[in-house]
Amino acid sequence: MHTVTVTIGRNVPTPATFTQDLNDLTYTVVGPALQETLVLTDSAWAGFTELVTDALTNYAQDSHATEYWVETHDGLGVWEGVPEQSRKLTLLFDVPPALQSPTIDLLITLTSARSGYYQDAVAVSFGDSTLV
Repeated sequence: MHTVTVTIGRNVPTPATFTQDLNDLTYTVVGPALQETLVLTDSAWAGFTELVTDALTNYAQDSHATEYWVETHDGLGVWEGVPEQSRKLTLLFDVPPALQSPTIDLLITLTSARSGYYQDAVAVSFGDSTLV
């Protein structure tokens, strides 16, 4: 089985953070005692997840996979000292990528998603699993 894993994150809401609707073009002013950290809303987090899931599904289809699925696993982590929720979305599929273009298309989509949701980074890894 072949895999592609994408890890995304969002800051954990705390009293030192604020939530900004990504469609709201006004800026929220917070007091000096608060850390100015953007926290994705639940709907933006769901949209980010859906966009990555769709990108992985497209990758499998473009790679001519006949069997594939995406697994989602949630956890907690830290990015640059700030606690964050993390979500790993792993595509498992039955054939190695047939073409270079699905990989390039996936990376372009993930870069756009990262930028569109104001995230510092999106991690992606490609691999093969071995049954033991």
